[in-house]
Amino acid sequence: MTSETDDWKERAYAAFVENLERQEALDRQGRAERGEFSIELLRAEGDPPVSDAAFQAELGAVTKALRDAGVPFTQTIFTMDAAEGHGYALPEIIMASATLGAVAIPALKEVLVAWIQGRNGRRTRLKVGDIEAEGRTDAEVEKLMKIASEFRSDDVK
Repeated sequence: MTSETDDWKERAYAAFVENLERQEALDRQGRAERGEFSIELLRAEGDPPVSDAAFQAELGAVTKALRDAGVPFTQTIFTMDAAEGHGYALPEIIMASATLGAVAIPALKEVLVAWIQGRNGRRTRLKVGDIEAEGRTDAEVEKLMKIASEFRSDDVK
């Protein structure tokens, strides 16, 4: 009986993962068609969990720096639909390529470089449609900003 239960759990989990990957691909495609891309701030091994107050404080400093520099973006928030539910910001920044200008790109690069320098092992990931690229160093982040600045929604249609 245990193996049947385990098999069911494995099949259910595999179906969940497949559905999640499909939904994420659709989200990325929709963003790309709207001329949007996302930047993920990837935690280092020693970073606290995303929901932890210390991590949220660091993430808040990143988004505050972007707002203070006039960089337009949106952010994804995780919420729980329950009476005692709560939520927290996810380390994903969504931007429209049309809003990136001569001021926004250097400001964004500066904030992202500060993020990766904040703790050894941190990195950033740029997602444009089905394309993903990571940056772990100043030079790699610079390349990501070049990709982001050259992206246009008609590139994916």
